[in-house]
Amino acid sequence: MEFNISSNDPLFATEEEILQRFQFQDELDQIQALLELYQEIYTQLVVMGEPMQNENSSSIQIARLERTLDLYEQFYFTSLSSLENINLTQAQSTPNVVQVEPAVIPSGPISPRPFQSATLYAAVGLLITGGVAFLVEYLDDTIKTPDEVKSLLQLPVIGLVGDMEEASFQNKGNLQNIYVAQHPRSPISEAFRSLRTSLEFYSVDSPLEILSITSSGPEEGKTTIAANLSVILASGNKKVLLLDADLRRPNIHKMFSVINRVGLSDLLRGNLDYSEVIHTFDEIANLSIITSGSLPPNPAELVASKKMNSIIDELKSSFDMIIIDTPPAIVTDS
Repeated sequence: MEFNISSNDPLFATEEEILQRFQFQDELDQIQALLELYQEIYTQLVVMGEPMQNENSSSIQIARLERTLDLYEQFYFTSLSSLENINLTQAQSTPNVVQVEPAVIPSGPISPRPFQSATLYAAVGLLITGGVAFLVEYLDDTIKTPDEVKSLLQLPVIGLVGDMEEASFQNKGNLQNIYVAQHPRSPISEAFRSLRTSLEFYSVDSPLEILSITSSGPEEGKTTIAANLSVILASGNKKVLLLDADLRRPNIHKMFSVINRVGLSDLLRGNLDYSEVIHTFDEIANLSIITSGSLPPNPAELVASKKMNSIIDELKSSFDMIIIDTPPAIVTDS
């Protein structure tokens, strides 16, 4: 019988496993030497058939040797199995992480990177600002240009007046709050003159006698337009009357710095004649104004009355142009 001993040389994970492996290996080496000795004896006795001096003692010795050989064979296979179990355990406990390439020390810091971060933040800020501007422009439904007025309202634009700067108050009597009187040669004054020319073209066949000025909402500049336009029309050799029909929030008397003790409301009640409530100015001889007077509790009914119509008819006979400053269009007065 022949036995072959094979051994592996794996790397163990711990010191204890390495020591245990070497211990089993030493035992296997000792058993290997004994197996070779008994194999030689067994070969001589059984295979080669050499004679023994005492046949009985030889049989007893052979039986003893066979039992000893069986014992060592069992011990050998047990040790070999234990060694294989140790190798299997070591193989299972070996980590499966494999190094692909060694780590390299970077030449510069990974963070912070001020230039890269500033560029990124600037790009993000630019995109956000552009998006907000686009959204505001998309949601803005206001009318800004004459072309938009023509396309949306299907109406012609008779004039365009820009934003007025605050007038530098000069000593011009009651006209100190009127922009065109303070700046007669400014672009704003020229815009009002252009508006006057457009109105004259609209009244070629039938003279324009009454012009009512209103706005879509309060504080949009209707009183400013009415006051400045009346001054421009009066400077063009037309007899102009500016009538404050805003019986809710009148401002004509503030624009021309006159007293609003009596006015249109007194005419509607029939207490006074229009010659008693009219105001004239030395700076512009052709300009007259009638303020609102005391504020009534029912302004809409007063301006819609027959008395209002008779007052307008009476004033038309004395003036070339009547400009009426009305409340905003959100109320029924205008």
